[in-house]
Order: sequence, then structure tokens, then C-alpha cells
Amino acid sequence: MVLPARTVSQPSEAPYGILDMPVAVHSSPDLSSSECPHLCSGHGVCEHGVCKCAPGFTYYDCSLRVCPSDCSNNGFCYNATCHCHPGWRGADCAVRSCPDECNYHGVCKAGKCACRPGWKGESCATRACPSDCSGHGACSSSFKCTCDAGFTGFDCATLACPSDCSSHGTCYNGTCYCAPGWRGAECGTRTCPNACSYHGSCVDGMCVCSAGYSGVDCSEKVCPGVIVKGDERLVCSGHGECNTRKVCECAAGWAGEDCSMRACPSDCSYKGFCLNGTCYCADGFTGDACEVVTCPEDCSHHGYCQVCARA
Repeated sequence: MVLPARTVSQPSEAPYGILDMPVAVHSSPDLSSSECPHLCSGHGVCEHGVCKCAPGFTYYDCSLRVCPSDCSNNGFCYNATCHCHPGWRGADCAVRSCPDECNYHGVCKAGKCACRPGWKGESCATRACPSDCSGHGACSSSFKCTCDAGFTGFDCATLACPSDCSSHGTCYNGTCYCAPGWRGAECGTRTCPNACSYHGSCVDGMCVCSAGYSGVDCSEKVCPGVIVKGDERLVCSGHGECNTRKVCECAAGWAGEDCSMRACPSDCSYKGFCLNGTCYCADGFTGDACEVVTCPEDCSHHGYCQVCARA
């Protein structure tokens, strides 16, 4: 099987150093037309005294390997190795290089240095504060940032938190993330368990429960009118009993949802309204229990009223 060939000319004298011979067919003036130099080094076929090299090989006797991508026209090739021109690097000289390899203080990207924090300049050769303190601080002689008020971080790029979260949370770019038991923009306010179950108010970390609720988190349903006498805790204002439905059953003489109001006699005979033990009678009725019928217009002041009937 005859390999496809690249043919190259044979120089009159092999050069010393790096070669990159053009792909062309030239006869060798020093050789007979029937024999090729070095039998084409085993990497080609001989035709009329000229080597036609197999793919991947070059030179007059096919003894040298070609380079990848012809060194991208940014270098010269010698035996499969590209020798790049200044400003280029890589196996095929296709990657732009950076000045002084960024002095090992940065990363080369498309021919430009991206300097690490603390270095700057075209080749990252100059010491500096990280990110020039992001415009929010001053760079000291030891190349450390002194941040302006409201900013923090090694490069002053992060917003500071109010009161440093009162030491009860974690600050992230100006926002406090409070530890359990604390709340507020600066984590300075204590929270209450279970937000008092939405049945009370939180005061400095303790629940003040609404009427009818009790417990550390106001989750326990109780009868209203809770009072404390010494070590004793009473419900229904101490004037009744709490039934299984958590409803007060008031003692005689007491009324109201929490048994805190005095009852009126005979419930004002349903002819008035009761306020803390006193009946306020409707027109036409009088008496402690609104049980007495009065005369119309008080006899117009031209007589006296004689009770003729009781309510």
C-alpha cells in the first residue's frame, strides 16, 4: 500500500539547529534517480530519487516530524516541537503569553494578566492592597486595607452590619442573620417561643398571653380571668369555676366572661341593664331589680304615683 506523501527538497548541506522545510518537490542533485536518501527514513516512498513523506513527517529524507497546526504561524517547527515567537505559547503556539508570566502573581488570560489580590500592574509586579480596597478604604504601608465606616472584609468590598449584629448573629454583606432566640435588623431583640402562638405579646423574650391563654408560649387554652395570689393561680377572677370547655361558670353574685363583674338582682327583671351589680332600668320601671312599674310622666306633677302593679 502506497502512503500519501509530502515531498520536500534535499538541502545541499544539513543545517545546524531548527528547521522547518517547505512542502515542495525538488530533485536531489547529489543522488541517482533510483535511490532516495536514507531510504526516506522509513517514513515515505521514493519516486525518481525524491522522497514523498507520509503524513506527519517532513524533511528531505522524511526524518523529521511535523508540528501541530504548523505552529499556528506563530513560531517555527523542529522535529514535532514548536518554538514559539515572543508573545505566544502552547504546544502549537496558539495561546498568547503574558509579560514575565505575570511574575507568578496572577493568571494569564488571552495575553493579559489577571493579578491575584495584593498585586497589580501589567505583569503583576507591583505590590498593592487587595482590589485597591474596593474604593472603600485606605491602603496601609503594610498593604492592608483600613476600611471606611460601613464596609468590612480584607478588601473592604463587603457591607458591614449594624452593631455587628449585637454578637447574636452572622453578618453577610450588610444583612444580619440572627441566631435562634434573637431578631431585629441588628439581632438585638429577644424572640419568644413559637411567637407566643399568636395569642400574646412578646416582651423581652417572655410571652404576655391574651385572655384565655396561658403557658410559656401562650399555647394552652384556659379560662379567662387568671389571677395570682401568692403561690396560688386562680381563674375566672377567683369568682367561679372553669369547666371542661374552658368556660367560666360564675359563682352567685358574679357575671361576665371572666366572672369579674358583680351580678344584678333578678338580672334586672329583664327591664334594664346591669353594670357591675347595679341595675339601670328602662323607662316605666324602677327598683333595685327594675321590678316596679312607674306612672306615666310621673303624674305630670299633679298627683302622686301609686304602684298598681309589679313587673
